[in-house]
Amino acid sequence: MARGLRQDVTMNRLDDRPPIRRTTLRSLWRGRLASAMVSLGTVAVVILATPKLRDAVPFSWFQNAIPLWMMTALTLTGTGFWLLRQIAAEERSQPPAGPRRFRSGVFYTRQDCPLCDEAYALLLEYEEELPPLQMVDIDTHPELVVKYGTWVPVLEIDGRARFRGRISEVLLRRLVRGTEPLEEPIDD
Repeated sequence: MARGLRQDVTMNRLDDRPPIRRTTLRSLWRGRLASAMVSLGTVAVVILATPKLRDAVPFSWFQNAIPLWMMTALTLTGTGFWLLRQIAAEERSQPPAGPRRFRSGVFYTRQDCPLCDEAYALLLEYEEELPPLQMVDIDTHPELVVKYGTWVPVLEIDGRARFRGRISEVLLRRLVRGTEPLEEPIDD
């Protein structure tokens, strides 16, 4: 794993990233703008493609520039569809964070540990579902070296060691989905 994933600080939080973006005012207006563009462009294409409707428009400047209006209508429709696809892709790429299921977590690691790097990368993928984790380098705490020794990485959630050694993504997903959400709010 890449060395950039590990933090050399004894204690650190994994939740330094900004929270997942929910529907913001900007994306709401982008969606409305995109829908309006598709609607206007489609209406314009229908008017331009139907001779009776096209001839009913009273403006001479409109009649003289029909290819330009058709190109504008198609561009408007295409851009609207493109914006709608961009918004949908953003929403798909950012899964909603569910309710918190755990109160606390500690990730025990040590220097020059490839399994620790691998586990850390996996935990970053699940950080929205996990509690704020603190990283502890066991090499700086002799009692932890005795306790965990060669068992690192160790993931402790709510005071209980859930994983020792390799962290299985299947088991981590099962743990997250199988745990009931907490009823009371948590102060971070």
